[in-house]
Amino acid sequence: PRPKAVDEHKPQPEADDKRKEEEAAKQKAEAEHKNKADAEAKRKAEQAAKQKAEAERKRKAEAAARARAEAELQAQLEAERVQGALQEYRAHVAAKVENNWLRPPGSPGGLKCTVNVKLIPGGDVVSARVGQGSGDPLFDDSAEKAVLRASPLPVPSDPSVAKHFRDFNFVFRPL
Repeated sequence: PRPKAVDEHKPQPEADDKRKEEEAAKQKAEAEHKNKADAEAKRKAEQAAKQKAEAERKRKAEAAARARAEAELQAQLEAERVQGALQEYRAHVAAKVENNWLRPPGSPGGLKCTVNVKLIPGGDVVSARVGQGSGDPLFDDSAEKAVLRASPLPVPSDPSVAKHFRDFNFVFRPL
């Protein structure tokens, strides 16, 4: 018998299988490449989102720190303003008390005592008590009486300062 003629135009089963395997391998490689690219894009997007969130967190923290610093500065300036006004009014109080003071006979010069003064809003003295005495009871008693006689005492017109002037200590040191 004669060998069968091979149709050259008809695909060979072995070549078909090989071509199908190559096509499947190519598709698999393309799918892997696409998956890797998608994963890399996702990773980059997550990293960018994290960086953006971190930058926003830092911006907010810096803004909060600036606000705290500004508030602290304002509080310090207000405290200094109040202290300055209180010192000014303490000087007015000292002058008025000294004008109402009668030196006890035999009391030596150069004595001082600390007097705790309680006022009502108009400046009227509610109480005057020696906190730290001079060592001379007659001098201390005369200082208390001088504070009471000097009532009403000058008080700051600014309410933020006046509230600190309701209960205060002042050093009585007559000249």
